[in-house]
Order: sequence, then structure tokens, then C-alpha cells
Amino acid sequence: MEHGYTALYEDVRLRPLEESDIEALRIWRNDAKSNRFLRDVGYITQEMQRQWFEQYKNNENELIFAIDDMDLNCMVGSISLYDICRERHLASIGRIQIGDCRAHGKGLGRKSLVMALKCGFHFLGLEKVAGSVHPENVQAYTNDMKVGFRIVGQCASVAGGMEDRIEITEKETEKVNKYYFRIMLSDRSRGAEELYMGREGRFSKTISEHDIYGFAGITGDFNPVHIDAEEAKNSIFGKQAAHGMLVSSFFSTVIGTIMPGRGSIYLSQESCFLKPVFMGDTITACVYIRSLEAENRAVLCTKAYNQQGECVVRGRAKVILPTG
Repeated sequence: MEHGYTALYEDVRLRPLEESDIEALRIWRNDAKSNRFLRDVGYITQEMQRQWFEQYKNNENELIFAIDDMDLNCMVGSISLYDICRERHLASIGRIQIGDCRAHGKGLGRKSLVMALKCGFHFLGLEKVAGSVHPENVQAYTNDMKVGFRIVGQCASVAGGMEDRIEITEKETEKVNKYYFRIMLSDRSRGAEELYMGREGRFSKTISEHDIYGFAGITGDFNPVHIDAEEAKNSIFGKQAAHGMLVSSFFSTVIGTIMPGRGSIYLSQESCFLKPVFMGDTITACVYIRSLEAENRAVLCTKAYNQQGECVVRGRAKVILPTG
């Protein structure tokens, strides 16, 4: 099913699965150790994976999300809703796969499960979501029970033995997961009216010598580590580095002109400087809404990455959202 649904909460984003994602999914699916409780389909080739993806796009009864770790700035797994029956307002939840080991132990699986459920209830009009879980699959079993699923029976397992059949409604999900209302949803296909719900803004710029000297002139910060090539050689960086606040100022560019955009009022900015930025580095500033607050205010997550994908600055900002 081709769709534009996204969900965002803290450090996790669900988004539509794209063709560029499927090779990572293939590698993870071929790892027998991590797929003990999944149906054995043998070794999956690249051609088999491509054919599967083409079939999925034409399947109106299945909805697959890529799971992005916003700290790592990449996809780390997937989750799906399948056997979708809009007439009966029912669907089944697919098993969560967190394939990137860097994302293990961070609670992303449980958050992704709740987010996928909210997408099903909100976008598909589901009233109940069902599933099954093997008692020996401790991580999945713990997640399902803590999310609020209730056991309604048993069924045969593809891994052998019996599994518990489970179900959950929106009221049960919301009751157990107090952050449910803070999960932000958007539908890319609906356009700009969903401006604040899970949208992300980005701005990229290559740092030049002119930028560094110009910033020093405007601010009066003539620290030799920034403007004196000879003295900078003896610094901890080994060469001239850009001002941290120069890089952090790109967040203002995103907030004021891209997302949330024109009319936004900057209230505060917290920044942690993780890595130096040098002349010639291309920096991408990323801003997304972490939570919505009263009085038309929002907390934004702010991160800047260099051309190697390394996070050089991270923090958060508070803004008043534009009106009208």
C-alpha cells in the first residue's frame, strides 16, 4: 500500500517504507538468529526482495512503516499492519523488527508499536487490532503486555508450539500509554494543512572562510581558534574551527523560514556542541516538533549533521507557532 502516513514521538519516527530501505530489511530478515519467531521463508535474494516490494505497493490490505531512530538519523527497523479490513474496522499487527543493533535497548520497539496502533486507529478508522505472540519471545511479549494488549486465546505458532492471541482497542492503548496523545501524525499526501503534525525542516550550507570571518566581525568573537590559522594549529582541533553559535544559528533559519516557518517566534534554544566544524564542511540543520504545548507553543528537537552524517550540534528549542 503506497501511503503518506507518518508518526513522530521523541526519538522515533514512523514513515512510509521506500525502495531504498528494502535492502537493509532483506539483510535483517536473512539473519536467522533475530528471526527465530518469524515464518521460515528461506534465504531472500535481492530479486525476491524487489518483487516482494512491488507486490506490497499493490496490496491495499497491508501498511508497512520504516522505523527511524532520530538520534542515529537513519532507519533501524520496520513494523506493519496487515489483513486490514476497513469494513469491519479490524487489522493485525506485524512483528516489530529492530535490525540495527545500535538501536537495541532504547525502547524504540515499544514506542513504534504504540505509534503504529495510533496510525491504524486514526488513518484507517480501526476499532480493534489483533496479533499473536510466542511466550518464549520475551522482548515482544513484554512489549505487547505493557502496551495494553489482552490475551484472548491461543493459536498455532510458525515457530512451533502455541502462541497467545492478543487484541487491543484505541481506548485501551490510550489508557495504558499516557503519551499516546503526544504522538504526532501527518499525511504527506494531504499537503500543507498538516504543517505542524510531525513535519521536519532542513537547511544545508557549506561553511566557507568568509562565513567564519564574517561571523567573527558581526559578533566580535575573534578567538584565534576561529580566525588565526597559525594559532589554531596548536589548539585541540589542529586547525581553524567554525564558531559553535554560527552552526547553531542555522536552526533559526529553519524555524523562521522553513518549519514551522514565517511568523514563528523563537523563545529559547539549548545547544550541545559535540564535534568541531571546519571550513569546507557541509552542515545540515534538522528541526522537528518534539511536543505541542498550550498557548500555541511547541518544543522542537534541533540537530545539525556534517557531510559524514555525524551529529555536530544537538539540542532543543521552544517557539510560538505562527497563526493564520
